[in-house]
Amino acid sequence: MKVMLSAKEANALLVMQLDKGFSNSSMAKHLGVSPGVWSRAMDGHKVRVSSYKKLTQPAVMKDPVDDQMGRAHDMVNSPSHYADSEIECIDAMVAAFGLDRVQDYSEIAAFKYQWRCGKKLYNDANQDKAKSVWYLRYSMGDDPREDQYGF
Repeated sequence: MKVMLSAKEANALLVMQLDKGFSNSSMAKHLGVSPGVWSRAMDGHKVRVSSYKKLTQPAVMKDPVDDQMGRAHDMVNSPSHYADSEIECIDAMVAAFGLDRVQDYSEIAAFKYQWRCGKKLYNDANQDKAKSVWYLRYSMGDDPREDQYGF
């Protein structure tokens, strides 16, 4: 028998992978599955129940939404893949291209997140909406990072 990861399970695994900084093969090894099983599971394909159990063991599966507003690794306001150095990516963009151009880009990015909302595999539609709001606010000169919660 084969089963497929739910979107919530896949998202939790992706959050864990980002938190640990693992490559796909390192993540597979960490979970005790082959890289092929990892890839198939994360691509939305069914895997054997024994592999599914390894992927979703209680020590692995934590709710990625729990305490999301207070998380240092907030996927909307300061995603680790954009905030992994002394300066956040958006601040480096302002330094390189100027605030006006980055605000124009932000308006376009907001449109992109609305356009793809709910269409990306294993991506929460509410996260896309929140990112759209974040970029739209930034485009109007209102930096959401200055808020307690970002939106």
